[in-house]
Amino acid sequence: ICNEQSVHMFDWERRELSLADQSTGLLLGLSLLHGCVTSKSNTNALQPRQVYSFIGSLLNLYPRMASRTVPSIIHVLRTCMDPSAGYDCIESTLLVSLEFLASESIISDPHGAHLVWKYVSSLTNDGVPTAVRSSVIRILAKMCGSNKKLFRRIRDVIGRSMVSRDPFIRIAATATLADLAKFDLLRDVEEIIGWVQSRLQDEEPAVAHFALVALKYLVV
Repeated sequence: ICNEQSVHMFDWERRELSLADQSTGLLLGLSLLHGCVTSKSNTNALQPRQVYSFIGSLLNLYPRMASRTVPSIIHVLRTCMDPSAGYDCIESTLLVSLEFLASESIISDPHGAHLVWKYVSSLTNDGVPTAVRSSVIRILAKMCGSNKKLFRRIRDVIGRSMVSRDPFIRIAATATLADLAKFDLLRDVEEIIGWVQSRLQDEEPAVAHFALVALKYLVV
């Protein structure tokens, strides 16, 4: 793996891999990921996004491996969120890890989707640091696009978050609702329009802005 434009280290489509070879490829990818996160060297040329591209290319062909990938990514996220770990990866790794968890490579597999939702939903609760919580809320539209069966659970999280006392959480939730409307992923529109209308007079201007954007997509 040299950069995002280069060919993958392995051409997975060249031949069908045995289960042992699939496991070896996944282990290699996860080992590279662990090295990216735990390395304190600023000269590390390998970036998490490149490693996730490598892992994703394998999972696209062998989606049942997704559930085996999730625990390692959750470990990466916990490492990034642990201030005592001493790794400066909150921006470089946490966001790209959340995006990968929300991707079709992971949650098109039912077991993978179950594991991801169980963890991700816990990060949307009160008490979770605002930066983490708002980042998780912002990937929910992508998650819904990757697996529409998660819609009702995602809708419930957004509805709860839109009335949070924290303005940053309300902004994230309303912006995500606007994304869902933009990509035509919403159902039960009558109830959701009520949520949007209640935010049009929000004291936080950004919330009112995204509510207006969502309403525009809903009525078009």
